[in-house]
Amino acid sequence: MLIGEKGYYDCPIRIYIYGNSSPVDRAELEERLKKDKLVKATQLKQTRQDNEAKRQLEESQRRAMGLTSGRGTAGFSLAEPEPTLQDIAKSSQAVNLRAGSDLAKSFAMDEDQLSKMPLAEQPTTISATLLPYQLQGLAWLTAKEKPKFPAKGSEDSVQLWKRDTHSVYINAATGIRVGEAPTLLSGGILADDMGLGKTLQIISLIMTGGPGKSLIVAPVGVMSNWEQQIHRHVKKEHMPNVIIYHGSNRQTAAKSLSEYDVVVTSYGTLSSEVSNGGHLSGIKWRRVVLDEGHTIRNAKTRAAEAACQLNAQSRWVLSGTPMWVLPHTCQ
Repeated sequence: MLIGEKGYYDCPIRIYIYGNSSPVDRAELEERLKKDKLVKATQLKQTRQDNEAKRQLEESQRRAMGLTSGRGTAGFSLAEPEPTLQDIAKSSQAVNLRAGSDLAKSFAMDEDQLSKMPLAEQPTTISATLLPYQLQGLAWLTAKEKPKFPAKGSEDSVQLWKRDTHSVYINAATGIRVGEAPTLLSGGILADDMGLGKTLQIISLIMTGGPGKSLIVAPVGVMSNWEQQIHRHVKKEHMPNVIIYHGSNRQTAAKSLSEYDVVVTSYGTLSSEVSNGGHLSGIKWRRVVLDEGHTIRNAKTRAAEAACQLNAQSRWVLSGTPMWVLPHTCQ
Protein backbone atom coordinates (compact mmCIF):
# COMPACT_ATOMS: atom_id res chain seq x y z
CA MET A 1 0.00 0.00 0.00
CA LEU A 2 1.70 3.21 -1.15
CA ILE A 3 1.50 5.96 1.44
CA GLY A 4 3.54 8.82 -0.02
CA GLU A 5 7.00 10.22 0.68
CA LYS A 6 9.07 9.10 3.63
CA GLY A 7 12.77 9.67 4.07
CA TYR A 8 14.72 8.87 0.94
CA TYR A 9 11.95 6.80 -0.59
CA ASP A 10 9.20 8.12 -2.86
CA CYS A 11 6.95 5.07 -2.44
CA PRO A 12 7.35 3.38 0.94
CA ILE A 13 5.33 0.26 1.55
CA ARG A 14 2.92 -0.32 4.41
CA ILE A 15 3.04 -3.95 5.55
CA TYR A 16 0.01 -5.66 7.08
CA ILE A 17 0.79 -8.47 9.53
CA TYR A 18 -1.98 -10.99 10.19
CA GLY A 19 -2.19 -13.36 13.16
CA ASN A 20 -4.70 -16.11 13.88
CA SER A 21 -7.80 -16.09 16.07
CA SER A 22 -6.11 -17.60 19.14
CA PRO A 23 -5.92 -14.98 21.93
CA VAL A 24 -2.72 -16.58 23.33
CA ASP A 25 -0.93 -16.63 19.98
CA ARG A 26 -2.11 -13.11 19.25
CA ALA A 27 -0.76 -11.79 22.57
CA GLU A 28 2.59 -13.47 21.90
CA LEU A 29 2.75 -11.95 18.41
CA GLU A 30 1.92 -8.50 19.76
CA GLU A 31 4.73 -8.70 22.32
CA ARG A 32 7.22 -9.71 19.64
CA LEU A 33 6.12 -6.83 17.41
CA LYS A 34 6.49 -4.32 20.23
CA LYS A 35 9.85 -5.75 21.28
CA ASP A 36 11.19 -5.46 17.73
CA LYS A 37 9.73 -1.94 17.52
CA LEU A 38 7.68 -2.79 14.44
CA VAL A 39 4.49 -1.34 15.92
CA LYS A 40 3.50 0.93 18.78
CA ALA A 41 1.09 0.10 21.57
CA THR A 42 -1.31 2.76 20.26
CA GLN A 43 -1.32 1.07 16.86
CA LEU A 44 -2.18 -2.29 18.43
CA LYS A 45 -5.01 -0.68 20.36
CA GLN A 46 -6.44 0.81 17.17
CA THR A 47 -6.11 -2.59 15.45
CA ARG A 48 -8.15 -4.23 18.19
CA GLN A 49 -10.88 -1.62 17.80
CA ASP A 50 -10.91 -2.04 14.01
CA ASN A 51 -11.06 -5.82 14.31
CA GLU A 52 -13.94 -5.64 16.75
CA ALA A 53 -15.89 -3.34 14.43
CA LYS A 54 -15.18 -5.70 11.53
CA ARG A 55 -16.30 -8.70 13.60
CA GLN A 56 -19.59 -7.00 14.45
CA LEU A 57 -20.16 -6.12 10.79
CA GLU A 58 -19.45 -9.70 9.68
CA GLU A 59 -21.79 -10.99 12.38
CA SER A 60 -24.63 -8.78 11.14
CA GLN A 61 -23.95 -9.89 7.56
CA ARG A 62 -24.06 -13.56 8.59
CA ARG A 63 -27.39 -13.00 10.31
CA ALA A 64 -28.73 -11.29 7.19
CA MET A 65 -27.63 -14.31 5.13
CA GLY A 66 -29.26 -16.78 7.51
CA LEU A 67 -26.00 -17.92 9.10
CA THR A 68 -25.07 -18.08 12.75
CA SER A 69 -21.76 -18.29 14.56
CA GLY A 70 -20.45 -21.79 15.13
CA ARG A 71 -18.58 -23.20 18.13
CA GLY A 72 -15.16 -22.39 16.70
CA THR A 73 -13.55 -18.98 17.01
CA ALA A 74 -13.30 -18.53 13.26
CA GLY A 75 -16.06 -20.61 11.69
CA PHE A 76 -19.82 -20.48 11.35
CA SER A 77 -22.59 -22.98 10.78
CA LEU A 78 -25.90 -22.93 8.95
CA ALA A 79 -28.95 -21.70 10.80
CA GLU A 80 -32.43 -23.14 10.54
CA PRO A 81 -34.00 -23.01 8.07
CA GLU A 82 -31.00 -23.57 5.81
CA PRO A 83 -30.66 -20.76 3.24
CA THR A 84 -30.62 -21.59 -0.46
CA LEU A 85 -27.72 -20.70 -2.74
CA GLN A 86 -29.99 -18.13 -4.34
CA ASP A 87 -30.40 -16.44 -0.95
CA ILE A 88 -26.64 -16.37 -0.39
CA ALA A 89 -26.03 -15.02 -3.89
CA LYS A 90 -28.54 -12.21 -3.39
CA SER A 91 -27.06 -11.32 0.00
CA SER A 92 -23.43 -11.27 -1.12
CA GLN A 93 -21.97 -7.78 -1.45
CA ALA A 94 -18.51 -8.25 -2.87
CA VAL A 95 -16.31 -10.65 -4.83
CA ASN A 96 -12.66 -11.19 -3.94
CA LEU A 97 -10.85 -11.36 -7.28
CA ARG A 98 -7.52 -11.84 -5.53
CA ALA A 99 -8.34 -15.32 -4.26
CA GLY A 100 -7.13 -18.35 -6.22
CA SER A 101 -5.84 -17.90 -9.75
CA ASP A 102 -5.39 -14.53 -11.38
CA LEU A 103 -9.00 -14.41 -12.54
CA ALA A 104 -9.01 -10.68 -13.25
CA LYS A 105 -6.54 -11.06 -16.12
CA SER A 106 -8.89 -13.42 -17.95
CA PHE A 107 -11.43 -10.58 -18.22
CA ALA A 108 -8.93 -7.99 -19.46
CA MET A 109 -8.52 -6.92 -23.10
CA ASP A 110 -5.30 -6.31 -24.98
CA GLU A 111 -4.82 -3.49 -27.49
CA ASP A 112 -5.82 -5.67 -30.44
CA GLN A 113 -9.10 -6.68 -28.78
CA LEU A 114 -9.81 -3.07 -27.81
CA SER A 115 -9.33 -1.92 -31.40
CA LYS A 116 -11.99 -4.42 -32.54
CA MET A 117 -14.68 -3.24 -30.13
CA PRO A 118 -17.95 -2.39 -31.96
CA LEU A 119 -18.73 1.21 -32.88
CA ALA A 120 -22.05 2.93 -32.27
CA GLU A 121 -23.61 4.96 -35.06
CA GLN A 122 -23.03 8.69 -35.00
CA PRO A 123 -25.94 10.09 -32.92
CA THR A 124 -28.26 12.16 -35.08
CA THR A 125 -29.03 14.43 -32.12
CA ILE A 126 -25.38 15.41 -31.61
CA SER A 127 -23.77 18.14 -33.74
CA ALA A 128 -20.20 17.17 -32.87
CA THR A 129 -18.65 14.29 -34.83
CA LEU A 130 -17.53 11.59 -32.42
CA LEU A 131 -14.12 10.06 -32.99
CA PRO A 132 -13.91 6.27 -33.54
CA TYR A 133 -12.84 5.51 -29.98
CA GLN A 134 -15.68 7.71 -28.69
CA LEU A 135 -18.16 5.75 -30.81
CA GLN A 136 -16.68 2.59 -29.32
CA GLY A 137 -17.17 4.12 -25.88
CA LEU A 138 -20.79 5.00 -26.68
CA ALA A 139 -21.46 1.42 -27.84
CA TRP A 140 -19.89 0.12 -24.62
CA LEU A 141 -21.91 2.53 -22.46
CA THR A 142 -25.14 1.53 -24.19
CA ALA A 143 -24.41 -2.18 -23.72
CA LYS A 144 -23.57 -1.74 -20.04
CA GLU A 145 -26.86 0.06 -19.42
CA LYS A 146 -28.80 -2.91 -20.80
CA PRO A 147 -26.78 -6.00 -19.85
CA LYS A 148 -28.02 -9.39 -21.07
CA PHE A 149 -27.15 -12.90 -19.99
CA PRO A 150 -25.23 -15.07 -22.47
CA ALA A 151 -27.02 -17.83 -24.37
CA LYS A 152 -27.26 -21.35 -22.90
CA GLY A 153 -23.92 -23.13 -23.00
CA SER A 154 -22.04 -20.04 -24.16
CA GLU A 155 -18.47 -19.49 -22.95
CA ASP A 156 -19.18 -15.77 -22.61
CA SER A 157 -19.77 -14.19 -19.22
CA VAL A 158 -21.68 -11.11 -18.10
CA GLN A 159 -20.68 -9.49 -14.80
CA LEU A 160 -18.87 -12.73 -13.87
CA TRP A 161 -21.99 -14.83 -14.55
CA LYS A 162 -21.94 -17.71 -17.04
CA ARG A 163 -24.84 -19.90 -18.16
CA ASP A 164 -24.55 -23.64 -18.78
CA THR A 165 -26.62 -25.80 -21.12
CA HIS A 166 -29.24 -26.37 -18.39
CA SER A 167 -29.73 -22.62 -17.78
CA VAL A 168 -27.92 -22.80 -14.46
CA TYR A 169 -26.12 -19.54 -13.71
CA ILE A 170 -22.54 -19.93 -12.48
CA ASN A 171 -20.47 -17.17 -10.89
CA ALA A 172 -16.96 -17.44 -12.32
CA ALA A 173 -15.36 -15.86 -9.22
CA THR A 174 -17.16 -17.66 -6.39
CA GLY A 175 -18.35 -20.85 -8.10
CA ILE A 176 -21.90 -20.27 -6.80
CA ARG A 177 -24.55 -21.96 -8.97
CA VAL A 178 -28.14 -20.66 -8.98
CA GLY A 179 -31.21 -21.68 -10.94
CA GLU A 180 -32.79 -18.24 -11.07
CA ALA A 181 -31.27 -15.42 -13.07
CA PRO A 182 -29.38 -13.05 -10.72
CA THR A 183 -29.95 -9.33 -10.96
CA LEU A 184 -27.53 -7.65 -13.35
CA LEU A 185 -26.31 -4.17 -12.53
CA SER A 186 -26.71 -1.33 -15.01
CA GLY A 187 -23.82 1.10 -15.41
CA GLY A 188 -20.10 1.11 -14.78
CA ILE A 189 -16.94 3.23 -14.68
CA LEU A 190 -15.78 5.33 -17.63
CA ALA A 191 -12.12 6.00 -16.87
CA ASP A 192 -10.71 7.60 -20.02
CA ASP A 193 -7.82 9.97 -19.40
CA MET A 194 -8.50 13.69 -19.12
CA GLY A 195 -9.23 15.37 -22.44
CA LEU A 196 -10.51 12.27 -24.25
CA GLY A 197 -14.17 13.29 -24.13
CA LYS A 198 -15.87 11.52 -21.24
CA THR A 199 -18.39 14.39 -21.05
CA LEU A 200 -19.27 14.14 -24.75
CA GLN A 201 -19.71 10.37 -24.53
CA ILE A 202 -22.11 10.70 -21.60
CA ILE A 203 -24.07 13.47 -23.34
CA SER A 204 -24.36 11.17 -26.37
CA LEU A 205 -25.57 8.38 -24.11
CA ILE A 206 -28.20 10.65 -22.55
CA MET A 207 -29.45 11.64 -26.02
CA THR A 208 -29.58 8.07 -27.37
CA GLY A 209 -30.31 5.98 -24.28
CA GLY A 210 -34.09 6.32 -24.34
CA PRO A 211 -36.48 8.49 -22.30
CA GLY A 212 -35.84 9.31 -18.68
CA LYS A 213 -34.24 11.88 -16.43
CA SER A 214 -30.50 12.04 -15.83
CA LEU A 215 -28.83 13.40 -12.69
CA ILE A 216 -25.23 14.58 -13.02
CA VAL A 217 -23.30 15.10 -9.79
CA ALA A 218 -20.09 17.11 -10.15
CA PRO A 219 -17.72 19.32 -8.17
CA VAL A 220 -18.98 22.91 -7.98
CA GLY A 221 -16.25 24.16 -10.30
CA VAL A 222 -17.32 22.01 -13.26
CA MET A 223 -21.11 22.06 -12.93
CA SER A 224 -21.51 24.91 -15.43
CA ASN A 225 -19.27 23.03 -17.87
CA TRP A 226 -21.90 20.31 -18.20
CA GLU A 227 -24.59 22.82 -19.11
CA GLN A 228 -22.26 24.54 -21.60
CA GLN A 229 -21.20 21.25 -23.22
CA ILE A 230 -24.82 20.12 -23.64
CA HIS A 231 -25.75 23.40 -25.34
CA ARG A 232 -22.62 23.19 -27.48
CA HIS A 233 -22.92 19.59 -28.70
CA VAL A 234 -26.67 18.86 -28.86
CA LYS A 235 -28.60 20.10 -31.89
CA LYS A 236 -31.04 22.88 -31.05
CA GLU A 237 -34.14 20.97 -32.17
CA HIS A 238 -33.25 18.15 -29.75
CA MET A 239 -32.02 20.28 -26.85
CA PRO A 240 -33.03 18.81 -23.46
CA ASN A 241 -34.23 20.91 -20.54
CA VAL A 242 -31.20 21.40 -18.29
CA ILE A 243 -30.98 22.97 -14.84
CA ILE A 244 -28.15 23.53 -12.39
CA TYR A 245 -29.64 22.57 -9.04
CA HIS A 246 -27.41 24.31 -6.54
CA GLY A 247 -27.24 27.32 -4.27
CA SER A 248 -29.94 29.96 -3.98
CA ASN A 249 -32.13 28.67 -6.83
CA ARG A 250 -32.81 25.34 -5.14
CA GLN A 251 -35.96 26.46 -3.33
CA THR A 252 -37.70 27.73 -6.46
CA ALA A 253 -36.32 25.04 -8.78
CA ALA A 254 -37.34 22.18 -6.48
CA LYS A 255 -41.03 22.67 -7.29
CA SER A 256 -40.46 22.04 -11.01
CA LEU A 257 -37.49 19.69 -10.80
CA SER A 258 -39.38 16.81 -12.37
CA GLU A 259 -39.91 18.86 -15.55
CA TYR A 260 -36.20 18.83 -16.46
CA ASP A 261 -34.46 16.17 -18.55
CA VAL A 262 -31.00 16.76 -17.09
CA VAL A 263 -30.30 17.98 -13.57
CA VAL A 264 -26.75 19.03 -12.63
CA THR A 265 -25.91 19.29 -8.95
CA SER A 266 -22.94 19.26 -6.59
CA TYR A 267 -21.77 16.61 -4.13
CA GLY A 268 -22.52 18.97 -1.26
CA THR A 269 -26.08 19.55 -2.44
CA LEU A 270 -26.54 15.82 -2.99
CA SER A 271 -25.39 15.04 0.56
CA SER A 272 -27.69 17.67 2.05
CA GLU A 273 -30.72 16.69 -0.06
CA VAL A 274 -30.56 12.94 0.51
CA SER A 275 -29.79 13.11 4.22
CA ASN A 276 -32.78 15.44 4.73
CA GLY A 277 -35.17 13.62 2.38
CA GLY A 278 -34.96 16.33 -0.27
CA HIS A 279 -36.30 16.39 -3.82
CA LEU A 280 -33.34 14.59 -5.43
CA SER A 281 -34.04 11.47 -3.40
CA GLY A 282 -37.71 11.41 -4.43
CA ILE A 283 -37.13 11.07 -8.19
CA LYS A 284 -36.69 7.83 -10.11
CA TRP A 285 -33.66 8.62 -12.26
CA ARG A 286 -32.99 6.93 -15.57
CA ARG A 287 -29.32 7.33 -14.82
CA VAL A 288 -27.05 8.95 -12.24
CA VAL A 289 -23.63 10.16 -13.40
CA LEU A 290 -20.90 10.95 -10.87
CA ASP A 291 -18.32 13.24 -12.47
CA GLU A 292 -14.92 13.06 -10.75
CA GLY A 293 -16.40 9.95 -9.17
CA HIS A 294 -13.28 9.20 -7.10
CA THR A 295 -14.88 11.73 -4.72
CA ILE A 296 -16.88 8.82 -3.26
CA ARG A 297 -13.98 6.36 -2.98
CA ASN A 298 -14.38 6.50 0.80
CA ALA A 299 -17.63 4.63 1.49
CA LYS A 300 -18.02 6.27 4.91
CA THR A 301 -18.44 9.83 3.63
CA ARG A 302 -21.85 11.49 3.41
CA ALA A 303 -21.42 12.00 -0.33
CA ALA A 304 -20.82 8.28 -0.90
CA GLU A 305 -23.76 7.27 1.25
CA ALA A 306 -26.01 9.79 -0.49
CA ALA A 307 -24.98 8.58 -3.94
CA CYS A 308 -25.77 5.00 -3.00
CA GLN A 309 -29.22 5.94 -1.69
CA LEU A 310 -30.38 7.56 -4.93
CA ASN A 311 -33.12 5.75 -6.83
CA ALA A 312 -31.59 5.10 -10.25
CA GLN A 313 -31.88 2.55 -13.04
CA SER A 314 -28.28 3.04 -14.19
CA ARG A 315 -25.24 4.35 -12.32
CA TRP A 316 -22.10 5.78 -13.90
CA VAL A 317 -18.79 6.94 -12.46
CA LEU A 318 -16.47 9.18 -14.51
CA SER A 319 -12.88 9.66 -13.47
CA GLY A 320 -9.46 10.09 -15.00
CA THR A 321 -7.95 9.61 -11.54
CA PRO A 322 -6.83 6.11 -10.44
CA MET A 323 -9.29 4.63 -7.95
CA TRP A 324 -8.47 1.90 -5.50
CA VAL A 325 -11.87 1.38 -3.89
CA LEU A 326 -15.48 2.35 -4.58
CA PRO A 327 -18.38 1.57 -2.24
CA HIS A 328 -19.62 -1.91 -3.09
CA THR A 329 -23.06 -1.06 -1.73
CA CYS A 330 -23.86 1.14 -4.76
CA GLN A 331 -25.97 -1.14 -6.91
